[in-house]
Amino acid sequence: MWMNQKGSINTKDFAFHRSVAILVAILICSTLVTCGGGGGGTAPEADKTESGAIGAAGGTASDLGGASVVIPAGALESETKIEVSTYRDAGSCPKTAGPVPDYLGGAMFGPHGTEFLAPVTVTIPCSRDLTPGSRFPLFAWDETELAWVQTAFIATVAADGKSFSAPVTHFSVFAGFGPGSGGLFDDIDYQLCTGGDPSSVLTEFVETFERDIAQVGDKGIYENSCTEVTGIDFDTGIEIEGVWMSDFIRKGDTADESIMFVYTVECGTGATAGGYVDATIVIYYSCSAPTLSASADPASVDHGESSTVMATMKCGELPYPGQTIQFECFGDGDITSDQSITNSAGQAQTRYNAPDNDAQATVSAYYDACAGEENAKTLRSEAVITVGGSWTGTMTVEFSHPLPDAPLLEFADVLTVNFSFDIEEGVISGTGTGVHDVEITPGDTCELASLSAPPFDFTVTGTATEQTLQIGVVPDGLMPLSFVILCHTNSGDLEFQYPPYGAMEGSIFSTRIFASLPRENNATDSGSGSEDWGEGLPMYYSYKVTVSDESY
Repeated sequence: MWMNQKGSINTKDFAFHRSVAILVAILICSTLVTCGGGGGGTAPEADKTESGAIGAAGGTASDLGGASVVIPAGALESETKIEVSTYRDAGSCPKTAGPVPDYLGGAMFGPHGTEFLAPVTVTIPCSRDLTPGSRFPLFAWDETELAWVQTAFIATVAADGKSFSAPVTHFSVFAGFGPGSGGLFDDIDYQLCTGGDPSSVLTEFVETFERDIAQVGDKGIYENSCTEVTGIDFDTGIEIEGVWMSDFIRKGDTADESIMFVYTVECGTGATAGGYVDATIVIYYSCSAPTLSASADPASVDHGESSTVMATMKCGELPYPGQTIQFECFGDGDITSDQSITNSAGQAQTRYNAPDNDAQATVSAYYDACAGEENAKTLRSEAVITVGGSWTGTMTVEFSHPLPDAPLLEFADVLTVNFSFDIEEGVISGTGTGVHDVEITPGDTCELASLSAPPFDFTVTGTATEQTLQIGVVPDGLMPLSFVILCHTNSGDLEFQYPPYGAMEGSIFSTRIFASLPRENNATDSGSGSEDWGEGLPMYYSYKVTVSDESY
């Protein structure tokens, strides 16, 4: 199997055993990467470990990176200096212009091209933990084609999932690619060898391909561009026990850009029935805009302090590295850099430096997506930063408590709370003071004897995002409001103390009145309601909250 620089894959020159069925893992389009970052080149000369000369008696050679080779007795005719070198990551392995799937690990074994009289076992450390016992084909670097060529050598993952080994008959630069999880197309392979139905195999083949490899709508990074699969052509033929079936299926739409895959999977030798799959698959793709989001940490700073503004770019679920993000600051303050390149996590950053006064600034991140394409667009995301974070607010609450008879016919109170608060990393905290304007309406034979309604303190709490404020203004303890009604009767004067139980208004603040406002100057919120108070008689209330940003 070989992959040329145009992205075409041909496997028809090989007859594959059942265990090679998972070769199709190379077709994973949603997770395509370019080994070494793209561009042609020969295998890089990494630091090598040279063993002492190994001859006909056999021996072992390894390097500090973890790669090794075990050469059995009789595999070599003469003494040879063995070279072993582990590639640390995909960036250090040979570069290819074509796409390859997820890099699982690689190493150079030399002298390059050395042929053995008996298979030797190479072991390569995994780039990440893999499923123990899973199997996949090794790839060898073709310096003529500047491409990774699939070999007939099958690697098996070790019991600890941290390395994979394969018997090989010659030395080369070897690597593993693909999911490395094992089991891909196992059921299809079984049906080929045991006389399955071609129609069901075809259906399952397409379903498996879409589930595990690529489907319309998948996004991935190919040739340093964020791309989306727009369509897939399946031109497939299947023969089982002499029964032949072929079909052409198109999913989605065609596009100017495409990758063609041609391969054959054939039942293993010695099976009771024979079968094979002969398929050509074309994946169509086009440039797709990634997602861009910006955030500031912290979103609120004091005078003269700074905040890190992070722009994160993803292509589908994948981080999108190596892309230039432009930054611009609007409002007081400045940024240290107006552009930055996304790292391996898809993140680029600049630093906002706050002025020595209260202010609010917006740092915008820009990215030109699909430049030169019909769907070219400029992405923008912004982070809002508050300097000083000082806000003021006013809450006015009107209470009304009508009663059916004497001694009290109506209780009314217009309560005004002036408060201030700060915002630190999304948390609102502050204090306030409230004052009453109480009106008491006694019954016909009654009068207001005394009233105590002094100012009292409030605590302000809540949360803030870049767009909204959620604020609660709650009294510190019970509000100190009380009064006495004196009623004149034939049997004498009677005094009635209010409130007869608890606080008349305080619980409403704690359970009913919460403001939700846009995070902007002179934002308001209002509401109304009632709460039963005293033998089912409701206390009616309405409120209005206004907040002001002192930086304006």
